[in-house]
Amino acid sequence: MERSAEEHAVVIGGAGGIGEAVVRRLRARAVPVTVMDLRDPDAAGAGAGSAGAGGDGDSLRLRVDVTRPDSVEDGFARAAERFGTPNRLVVSAGAHGQLLPAVRLDIEAWQRLMDVHVKGTLLAAGVFGRRLLAEREGVDAPRDAALVALGSTTGITASRGQGDYGPAKAALAQFVRVLAVEWAAAGIRANVVAAGQTLTPFVEKMVADGYDPAPTLARTPLGRLALPDEVAAAVEFLLLDATFVTGVSLPVDGGWTALGR
Repeated sequence: MERSAEEHAVVIGGAGGIGEAVVRRLRARAVPVTVMDLRDPDAAGAGAGSAGAGGDGDSLRLRVDVTRPDSVEDGFARAAERFGTPNRLVVSAGAHGQLLPAVRLDIEAWQRLMDVHVKGTLLAAGVFGRRLLAEREGVDAPRDAALVALGSTTGITASRGQGDYGPAKAALAQFVRVLAVEWAAAGIRANVVAAGQTLTPFVEKMVADGYDPAPTLARTPLGRLALPDEVAAAVEFLLLDATFVTGVSLPVDGGWTALGR
């Protein structure tokens, strides 16, 4: 396929799980993609705060620590050098919660999770937005651009043991709503995909180690966990196709939030 004209997507957290599925979908549509991930194997050995590069002609893979402003700035600078200013951003970086009662949460681990989900989204959106807004200043009817952040049903409904992960995802969703309002005049949309529990490699390992998904399956009307590509399909829709949708948090959860109990 020919490269999509004037398109460039950055996928943060694109080296595995849902982010990796998003990258596959974007590549299938010939969108040049910059993958930024702390785990990127192509950048093994790169120091903290630096970006190591790999990839092929229509992709770039960089090691980026989303909690560090210098790392994020450097990653976007390298991405822009390769494919031009990004006009699509997916924020799928994540850290797992402690699964403890709120009164037993370790504050340092809590802060780390907040840094990844909330501060990381703020930093990535800030660099993305500043670069794109500067280019669009004074431009009439700018072409469509979009940010999609990976949220969670735990940021919509309350669950036991989610006193860290749930509030982080709720804060992320509210921040994205603010972006939707602030960026609309420049033609930049901002939305959230609120994923239910998804059968990522991490969850598969949890099950292998003894985690029982039966309670989640019993509460989910569709009776199963999501597949990464099913969540990625919703991300792709909001990122590229839903050109009159902004400021929403779309549950992709098999009916979990609709059930209401």
